[in-house]
Amino acid sequence: MADIDNDGDLDLFYGDDEGYIRLYVRGDEGELSLSGNVEADEEVIDMSDRAAPELTDWDLDGDLDMVVGSSIGIVTLFINDGSAEEYHFTNSGTIYEGDQEIWLGSETVTSFGDLDGDGKRDLIVGSVFGEIWFYPNTGENNDPVFGAGIHLQDEDGEISHGYAGYPRPKLVDWEGDGDLDIVTGWISPSILLYINPTDHVVQDGYNERPTSFRIISNYPEPFNGTTMLQFETDRFSSAQLKILDLNGRAHKFMNLGILNPGQQRMTLDMHGMSCGKYIIKLETANYSVSKTVTLIK
Repeated sequence: MADIDNDGDLDLFYGDDEGYIRLYVRGDEGELSLSGNVEADEEVIDMSDRAAPELTDWDLDGDLDMVVGSSIGIVTLFINDGSAEEYHFTNSGTIYEGDQEIWLGSETVTSFGDLDGDGKRDLIVGSVFGEIWFYPNTGENNDPVFGAGIHLQDEDGEISHGYAGYPRPKLVDWEGDGDLDIVTGWISPSILLYINPTDHVVQDGYNERPTSFRIISNYPEPFNGTTMLQFETDRFSSAQLKILDLNGRAHKFMNLGILNPGQQRMTLDMHGMSCGKYIIKLETANYSVSKTVTLIK
């Protein structure tokens, strides 16, 4: 799920068993409609079999790019050289670990985030062999380059779900403690959680949660239609803002691009939304802060 057209709601990217990626765009009433197969370089993307797309702002330029796993065991990067409102993907080739192409046999599925806490987003990949591999980012945050893969371990040794285990890992801050954990499905009808203890991160150099990552205030409060939101961060980071109701349903989604360190201000326009309380959630790849606001007429 990703807001590919930057209209404040989430659209659906679906990788099918034939290797195509189907885009379902969300309409004004919340309905999803098939837009067609996703293209790159003016041709339909064909990953041979079982495409597994992951949407992320790879180069931190404010729009969504796409990392795609597949049945042939590689990971392919598609850069959006269009805009946040109108995507245009270019096939940037397969992703490498050092000077070798990442290849994990079959059924690769990716997730992207700062697993080792060094401030740069890393890559993890699950595959048909049942393993989860970690590729540390040795480049820049807006231009990732990956070192040799590391087979991730838990307290019992190297993580392995067995051949044809099909792990589907995702990086999430499960505990809200500032580091990323792993949630994964696999061929068994269960979901596994791997907690990342801060004193056992994959590499040295763990950074603490930003000392100033917070929503300061909104004014006026309560408000009629619009309010000025003030927030603060102490580091460069790509961020997004969500407006949720108290049941957790998303009403708006905004890609804020790269935030500069310091205090920021933005106007929230909530005209056309029903009166009541809403949750404003500000998120980066690793962190999330929230504030409740009240819309009146």
